[in-house]
Amino acid sequence: MDKEKLYDFVAQRTSRCKILVVGDVMLDKYYYGEVTRISPEAPVPITHVLDTKETLGGAANVAHNLALLGCETSITGFVGDDYHCQSLLDKFTA
Repeated sequence: MDKEKLYDFVAQRTSRCKILVVGDVMLDKYYYGEVTRISPEAPVPITHVLDTKETLGGAANVAHNLALLGCETSITGFVGDDYHCQSLLDKFTA
């Protein structure tokens, strides 16, 4: 597919796409901090966590990206009944 056809598809046709994403629905969590030393018991950095960030991961990220392109997107998968599930649901509705 050449670039012109790809640009045309993204600009004109993604709104007509209906896509079902099936897969592992994940919540990615990132930790940001400072490392001042390595543990003497194992080669593991001892980190002072300064900030965290949660984002959609796995199939959830794929569905989110398709929706941003304008596709009518549905997702199916399994999640637990806990804080992480609620965080995922909050991110889907944002």
